[in-house]
Amino acid sequence: MSDTTINNTSGVSAFIESLNKKKETEKLTATLGADGLTSTNFDEILKNRETATNKDGEKLFTSDTTLGKDDFLMLLTTQLRYQDPMEPMKNEDFAAQMAQFSSLEGINNVEKAINGLDDSFHQSLTIQQESADALKNSTESIAGALNSQATANLAINNALTASLIGKDVRVQVNQVAMGVNQSGRIADKRFFFTTDTPANDVKIAIKDASGNTVRTLSTESISQNTAFKAVDGYSVVWDGKNDKGEYIKTGQYSVEMTAKNGSTPVKGYLFEQGTVGGIDFTASGVQLQVKSENYDWNPGDPVANQFYATQLPISAILAVREHADASAI
Repeated sequence: MSDTTINNTSGVSAFIESLNKKKETEKLTATLGADGLTSTNFDEILKNRETATNKDGEKLFTSDTTLGKDDFLMLLTTQLRYQDPMEPMKNEDFAAQMAQFSSLEGINNVEKAINGLDDSFHQSLTIQQESADALKNSTESIAGALNSQATANLAINNALTASLIGKDVRVQVNQVAMGVNQSGRIADKRFFFTTDTPANDVKIAIKDASGNTVRTLSTESISQNTAFKAVDGYSVVWDGKNDKGEYIKTGQYSVEMTAKNGSTPVKGYLFEQGTVGGIDFTASGVQLQVKSENYDWNPGDPVANQFYATQLPISAILAVREHADASAI
């Protein structure tokens, strides 16, 4: 046994004896928990512990304010070594104290494991945050590239849209406004239509605001009788009367076209056509200023009635054609 071991044993022995130097014998009772060793006479133990030294004057314990597992083992082994042979420690007490020590070891290991998990969790959070930052930066870069592309596309689209000026554009029609002419009666209305393939039975139903059919026009697109070259399509004129031969009231009417050739349905639509005279780039989109010709205008009618202007969104355009002269009818 080394001198250090002898000195420590001698000092601990003196420490144990100092605890027993009381008027009445007091048994040291202690419990080892997660916070260290606790006792009913804990204050006195700490006081003696702070001053306990070996024969060389060296302190036996650290200056901690709690007793750790090393202190517990030293006290336990020293107590066993110097216990009263006539009244030794009971096996139950020894087993209980060892069980407490084992529990503390387990608690310490669990604490270390939890601390390790905590560190891993924080590392994981750091990695996730770095990944989120990288994704955000990447998203911002993509958004910037898309915005640049969108700006470039807008410039190209605007340039292409400008090329529509002077061209004839076609817009599908599903409503018509009926007004009066110079004589004060309902003015005639010319409908333009087209079909994907020739149709010998074309019906145009005109309905009022309540959805009631007031007039049905019958025509065809299989011969040149209804062809209207100025708009590269076909046309039929409504005299403004209902099926009873009475003039209708002014206002908005809905129109619907169906076509077939024999018993085979044929696709087609009603349309208006005019020349693009100007373009407005607005917050709601590109608007075209379209001037349409009144092909039923007569030299005796007011000059203002020869043409009429309409503002149309570019999204409503169905077709674009070179401007056709009315003389080509």
